[in-house]
Amino acid sequence: MKSGIRSFIFTTLLGLINPFNSQAQQYDASVVDLLSDVGVFETTNDELLSTEIVEMPLSNPIVSTPLAPIPLLSNPLDPSYTDREYQYKLSLIRSAVPLTYNALVRSYIETYTVRHRSSSEEILGLSTIYFPIFERYLLEYNLPTELKYLAIPESGLLNNRFSSAGAAGLWQLMPNTARNFGLTVNDQIDERLDPYRSSEAAAKYLKMLYNKYHDWTLVIAAYNCGDNALDQAIKKAGGVRDFWAITDFLPRETRSYVPLFIACSYWTNYYFDHYLNFRKPENPYLYSSSDVVNVKGGLSLQTVAQYTGVKIEQLVQLNPALRQKVVPANYNTYQLRLPLTEVFAFQNFQEAMYAFQQTNPLQLITTTDTKIADKPTAKITDKAVTVNYTVKDGDVLGHIADWYDCNSSDLKRWNNLKGDVLQKGDKLIIYVKQSQLAKYKTINTNSFATNQRIDKTKDAQTTSKKTPANSVALQTYTVKKGDTLSEIVQKFPKNSIKDIQRLNNLKDKDSVAPGQKLKIKVG
Repeated sequence: MKSGIRSFIFTTLLGLINPFNSQAQQYDASVVDLLSDVGVFETTNDELLSTEIVEMPLSNPIVSTPLAPIPLLSNPLDPSYTDREYQYKLSLIRSAVPLTYNALVRSYIETYTVRHRSSSEEILGLSTIYFPIFERYLLEYNLPTELKYLAIPESGLLNNRFSSAGAAGLWQLMPNTARNFGLTVNDQIDERLDPYRSSEAAAKYLKMLYNKYHDWTLVIAAYNCGDNALDQAIKKAGGVRDFWAITDFLPRETRSYVPLFIACSYWTNYYFDHYLNFRKPENPYLYSSSDVVNVKGGLSLQTVAQYTGVKIEQLVQLNPALRQKVVPANYNTYQLRLPLTEVFAFQNFQEAMYAFQQTNPLQLITTTDTKIADKPTAKITDKAVTVNYTVKDGDVLGHIADWYDCNSSDLKRWNNLKGDVLQKGDKLIIYVKQSQLAKYKTINTNSFATNQRIDKTKDAQTTSKKTPANSVALQTYTVKKGDTLSEIVQKFPKNSIKDIQRLNNLKDKDSVAPGQKLKIKVG
């Protein structure tokens, strides 16, 4: 009799702990329907769509007490796990957001890991592009980095996604929300499509919500339905501030939103246990190998493409906020994103681009056959390439800049140098024109004297070619105590050491003295 009672109790407890084998199927339709609503998955599975939706209470997790470690999974070759295994694996994830486990969480986990594996592998690949950007701004605003998983149910990490309600971008921000957090949204610029700007706005929004609710599950719910709707649900529930206690008063989509976030936290941490692979995105280094330059209004991406040689498609991908592919004319400054290797080419042709754009103000992206008049073809393809220089004893920044026909400020920017002091053995990256690469190849192996002699020869050739049309405006600078030629060059970036030496008939051995008057280029 006693053994029979024990057997009955044991069987009953197993049924209470593991009710999902029969009930999880009830969620398939609602799961796929919700994910299709936000555009993460597409489905035409009639069986799933016709499944009866059964509402289940979500107020309590399946197991409320800590579980002991599981020494061996039930079947390591099966990508599905038992509820006890799922919950234990969730408990191992370090997260500021409580990762409660229940029937709906399981169904979402299996939506990503079983039923839509291909889409999940695409998301994993895209995460290598966007997660570093998300983490940068979440850390900047002292937020948990696991909030990056919110972008998966929002957009499936597809930056060009627009919802029927008007939300857009990776974080699916609504226009008014985006504007409230500093983004520009109009028919010319939509910064919700800029991964950097939108990620910062989303971080600000999440920070504001946390300062209001001090509960991450409520923050996640409010991000989905808005704080006004969440406030109403809390009020209807009698003022209790607990997501699982107010679910009955939340919009249908929001009831599932926190479980969906928990599922995404799970499968992105345990993708390897489900034999999911990272599917390489089309351009994995799109943003990590890019940088921004300040440009004036009125510049079109087509003009930039023609002058720098960057493919127009790549410029559009790097600058998705430019809806018309043109920087609005009323912008004094706009940060344009370019491939890192083409920043030098852009700076080299910048004035020519502005001059061309002034004479062709209506050029848009569709005018792909427009040619740049009176402009040598060689300039379009004369890209910047990098060379290396190893610092030697006695080298100073100004001399190296002279040898490579650039400014000291360029060397500092290219190599993230904070000051002018160089250490022997430092390796500098220097950008030069591809067509002139040959003349710079030997500089790194030449002696100091050889490089100075070559530089003087270039200087003499330049001087002999000068005509009145090449003259530049000059000003007089009075040398101050402690000044050196290198320091004066830093104060006047338009000049190099050789410029000052030539303009003032200074020899290499000459030093400048306090009170000395020097001619300096300006403009």
